Amino acid sequence: VRFLLLNGEAHTADYCSYETASNTQCILYKEEQMGYMAGYAAVMEGYRSIGVISFIQLPYVIYAYTRFLQGVTDAAIKLGVVDEIQIKCHYLGCGAFHDSTLTLVDQWIDGGVEVIYALSLDGYDLREQLSTKDIPVISVITDIGYAGENVIGAFVYDYTSAVELALTILENGNGEWPEGNSTMYLGAEENGIRLLPEGE
Repeated sequence: VRFLLLNGEAHTADYCSYETASNTQCILYKEEQMGYMAGYAAVMEGYRSIGVISFIQLPYVIYAYTRFLQGVTDAAIKLGVVDEIQIKCHYLGCGAFHDSTLTLVDQWIDGGVEVIYALSLDGYDLREQLSTKDIPVISVITDIGYAGENVIGAFVYDYTSAVELALTILENGNGEWPEGNSTMYLGAEENGIRLLPEGE
């Protein structure tokens, strides 16, 4: 039996130990690319005051957020609007989306925040809750069928391309996963992620 684990790796509950069996291939996505493109696109689209909401500070969340800031910075430098940029960030922690977070979003909107980058495990819960607010949202999604009316841009994990790639590798390896490479990282260049424009 061979296993393919999409968007994850085998780990202990505390995320301190990772070990993948030889019959398993993991695929992770380059969230840092998503973060960079989200930040860059937000500024290029005219937004200057940006809010970021995320769940627990896992490594991939930190990668995505730091690259988001880099994307914002690069776009702001290109346009000469560095002094106009304002960023607000809120981590939800391990719990669900609370009413207090919606109150915070209201405060952000009243304070001039123009767009929110919803950075979560798959974006769904944040998009659903933020759909009640009159503010544009940039998100990461796995369910293309639901993006929300106020989602102006969403980054999609292309699971279909990932599975096709993995099966090709398995076939070329005569039914075995490649040794020493238990995790593959897919980004835009490997068709692992793509931007879902508004209205698609």
